[in-house]
Order: sequence, then C-alpha cells, then structure tokens
Amino acid sequence: MRYLSELNFAQRGALKIAGLYTAVSVLWILLSDRLLLLLLDDPSRIFRFSLIKGWGFVALTGLLLFYLVSRLTKQLEAAYQRESGMQAVQIRSLRLFECIWNNASEAVFAKDTEGRYILANNKLAEYVGRP
Repeated sequence: MRYLSELNFAQRGALKIAGLYTAVSVLWILLSDRLLLLLLDDPSRIFRFSLIKGWGFVALTGLLLFYLVSRLTKQLEAAYQRESGMQAVQIRSLRLFECIWNNASEAVFAKDTEGRYILANNKLAEYVGRP
C-alpha cells in the first residue's frame, strides 16, 4: 500500500475531498436523524422531514463537492502554469546556448567521461571535415 507522502498533489487533493465528504456525510446522517427523533413524534412527519433532509443532504454535498473540486482544479491549473513558465525559461536558455554554440568563431566540443565526443559545433566539423 502506498504511503500518504508518496501520493502526488492531485491524489492528495482527491483524498482530502473524499475524507471531507465522508466526515460531512456521517455527521449529517447521525445528527439530523437524532434531531428529527427529538423534535417529532408523528411517523408521517418524520418520514416527510427525512425526505427533505435527504434532498438537503444531496444539495449540500453537491455544492460542497463542486467547491472542493473547483478549488483543486484551480490549484492544478496554477501548478501547470508555473511548470509551463519554467519550461519556457529552460527553452529560451537552450536556444541561447545553441545560438552561442553554433555561432562561436572557435571550434568547441564536449566529451563524456569516457572521452567520447558527444557535442561539437560547426567550426569543429569544418576543421575535421565531417558533418
């Protein structure tokens, strides 16, 4: 089973929504049933108010779920916007690097830890006569 810390942002948000929904549901059912039994003694009135209570519960939890899901959606959208902004900065940096690399007047190259060429600019390619 996954630990709570391993859940991603959206999963934690969904878990919070489900937990809040469950807590509100249990409290509503327990407390409203007790209140009806304390206030009413006529079975037909208890039945009518139970129906009203049930529809009220559906309406209340529907609104609550809408609010919580909307809030989670806004948080996800904000995270997406932040990520998109960071990616745009990285792309601009890579383009600048590529421009400098390809337009350098000197031969420039990079090797990996085993001494293999992994990157070479146009001047080095001209110098060695290879593409």
